[in-house]
Amino acid sequence: MNNILRKLWIYLKGLFRNDALTLTFNEVAQASHFFIAAWAIATAPDLWHGHAKYWATAGVVAFAAVKEFWYDHTYESPQTRGSDSEDFLF
Repeated sequence: MNNILRKLWIYLKGLFRNDALTLTFNEVAQASHFFIAAWAIATAPDLWHGHAKYWATAGVVAFAAVKEFWYDHTYESPQTRGSDSEDFLF
């Protein structure tokens, strides 16, 4: 666990170079995708008990697949959507 926290700390320190926040729009979007999905999976058992975290995980994966591989191709320009697989993995 300490190794993971150490790596996370090194990553977070790297975001602040030259006393300025150096995040790109894509990095902010990827972080928000990750934390919303993690929140949905983590809170599912509190709302629906039983095997809810597994159903929530399947729901998040299905939603991400539809959103990244169908919706983005249909409604976003290639410049806006970027890499589909990178977005799906986040």
